[in-house]
Amino acid sequence: MSNVSANPKTPKILLVKISSLGDVLHNLPIVWDLRARLPDAQIDWVVEEGYVHLLTPLLSKDGFKGIDRIIPFSLRRWKKNLLQPSTWKEFFAFRKQLQEVVYEVIIETQGLLKSALVCSLANKAPNAVVAGLANATEFSGYEPLARWFYNQSVQVPKQCHAVDRSRWVM
Repeated sequence: MSNVSANPKTPKILLVKISSLGDVLHNLPIVWDLRARLPDAQIDWVVEEGYVHLLTPLLSKDGFKGIDRIIPFSLRRWKKNLLQPSTWKEFFAFRKQLQEVVYEVIIETQGLLKSALVCSLANKAPNAVVAGLANATEFSGYEPLARWFYNQSVQVPKQCHAVDRSRWVM
């Protein structure tokens, strides 16, 4: 597994698991794993706007520590309206949200180029860890070009459940 080596006090961590429904749900245990190891960390998550409602109940509040910030990604809708000025306005607002926090750790567990590109847009600390998949596993939609956007590619067993695959990257 990768070594999450961030500021031990309040590391800022970005999870990038954009879609699909099952993939988003399979990524949830990472939040609790990170909270167990780094209880004071700031954990933000980039997710397709259609899945924001799945993560909203897990937002940190009233002493509950879960996800600190959900950053909606609207790629599906943007692709349909690529030439509209409003699409580009939303995209730049999304990019601005990714730049508001300097992340020490970025974890991308999908292995897709679109997710890796989101990682590249994030504001990273000088020695930030950007971890992602180094290989395909059964039933995964891995895209090899995504590796170019990580500084820590994690080799995962080929036959690995999606939850375990995400935990390996963490």
